[in-house]
Amino acid sequence: MIGLTVQEVATELRTTLGISPLGVKADYAGEIDMKQILTRFTSLMILLALVTPAVVNAAAPAPRGKIVFQQASGGPIYTVNLDGTGLRQVGAGIDPSWSPDGTQITYADWSQQPRAIWMVAADGSNKRKLFDAPEPRSPRWSPDGQAIVFTNRRWSAGQHEVCVTVKRPGHGSQPVCREMPPDEVSFLGLIDLATGAFRDLPTWPHAKTPAWAPDSTHIVYASEKGVHQTDRAGTLGFDPHLPAINAVSLDPADTDPELSPDGRFLVTMYHQHDHWEIHRLDLQTGARRRLTQSGLLGRPANNVAPTWSPDGSAILFLSDRGGSWEFYLMNADGSNQHPILQTITAQVPITYDFASEQVADWTNEP
Repeated sequence: MIGLTVQEVATELRTTLGISPLGVKADYAGEIDMKQILTRFTSLMILLALVTPAVVNAAAPAPRGKIVFQQASGGPIYTVNLDGTGLRQVGAGIDPSWSPDGTQITYADWSQQPRAIWMVAADGSNKRKLFDAPEPRSPRWSPDGQAIVFTNRRWSAGQHEVCVTVKRPGHGSQPVCREMPPDEVSFLGLIDLATGAFRDLPTWPHAKTPAWAPDSTHIVYASEKGVHQTDRAGTLGFDPHLPAINAVSLDPADTDPELSPDGRFLVTMYHQHDHWEIHRLDLQTGARRRLTQSGLLGRPANNVAPTWSPDGSAILFLSDRGGSWEFYLMNADGSNQHPILQTITAQVPITYDFASEQVADWTNEP
């Protein structure tokens, strides 16, 4: 039985405990042999320990580099080496990210008016404003270091009424009104760092969490329609009647896209019914792979905010599988998942609000 897969062990476990595949307790026919059930249950728990931790507990080389991360949205921003040394607060704000050479950090700050995109040196010095915006989010540096793209939320609306005029044969024109839920409209904006010039990019009207392709030209982003792409020049738009135009994924459960450094893979946070997992799309073949997996028993864990290592070999993410938010690391194929920086998150507890926060970014420089 050592060769059983996780799915086969799960089937054995359901059979032992009398649970149907949908999780409903099945009726037993005849007398229950509790001693046999407990014996089989213990054996299966041992098998699960042999099957699943192969992903979690395998020996891992020490990760290289440094991350910048936020403790909470609008809270302190820190840098730390991935071996847990050198923790330093460098600012406060939302969605921090590194410059390509690792010498600068950009982030959004809503703590003062006007709200803005800011830049600081890697040690927190030389803070300076880049651009004012009503509600900026998710600033991300182009790989060539020449531009920053960000989410530019234009306006938010509470509960409101929308009316349209409908022409009906024989009845003239009549208004038809409908109560609409709260909504917001956001697009992507681009800042040219050499000139300071700003440009709106053509996107779906709920664009968020942009990520650059390695060519410094194409940009992917999430919206209520899935994941689409635009480009730095603003030539790739969208068609409200043809959502497949410039689509990378038409699954609205995909959000927070992150492209691998070679541009082949896209990882996303995926809304998996009642919790979040991390998926990977192979952009060459179209194959989708679920990288994280909640346990068979207990509360489903959330796995969120993925970010690639600079060489594309690993993915850093947040998970609450242990009860509180911790940083985890896994190989690019989802293997070897294990917590890191536990001494850091013990000092600086992480808060995640499921608002598409881009919590961390990773650099190997300088």
